[in-house]
Amino acid sequence: MKLRTNPTLFNAIEHMLQGMAYWLGYRWECYAGHSVMEAVAVDIAIGILNCHIDNSSYRIQQEYGYRRILGGNRTDRMDIAIVDKATNSCVCAMEFKLSTDSNGSVYSDLKKLNALPSSIYRIAILISQKENAITKSLLNSKGRAIGNLPTIPGASVIRAAKAKESDGQTNRAFRVICVELQ
Repeated sequence: MKLRTNPTLFNAIEHMLQGMAYWLGYRWECYAGHSVMEAVAVDIAIGILNCHIDNSSYRIQQEYGYRRILGGNRTDRMDIAIVDKATNSCVCAMEFKLSTDSNGSVYSDLKKLNALPSSIYRIAILISQKENAITKSLLNSKGRAIGNLPTIPGASVIRAAKAKESDGQTNRAFRVICVELQ
């Protein structure tokens, strides 16, 4: 049987495909050079934060330029900034990163966050679907300074969450690790 013989399903799938194409293109433009998975994580985080934040006092901005805080000609942007509406200043900077076996970009984001003033809450969210050297190290730190990040003083895990494996395979469970720079 061909899908075209069921116009209701065929039209729904056609609309879904067109919507996905637009959404993926939009996300690619907003997060040029980032993976779609990372963009999805940031998008979900913004939606959840908006449900739990005092919107009369704070606003959430994505792709907030570091130069707004540090000045200069910097072109790098943080994934999420929480901005105090009264002072129009960033009070929390967040970077999201997918963990891989090569974690140079994780260290790079931590260094960028570390360059911000300590008056700003500086948080890196690490997302991993498998255990690797950095996730094991972070999950075993239990809030203490992370020994394998000597160039980032004061980095510590403040929360780690792990989705329960639905099929008993621990290598498929997503881990979300929150690292705060102090």
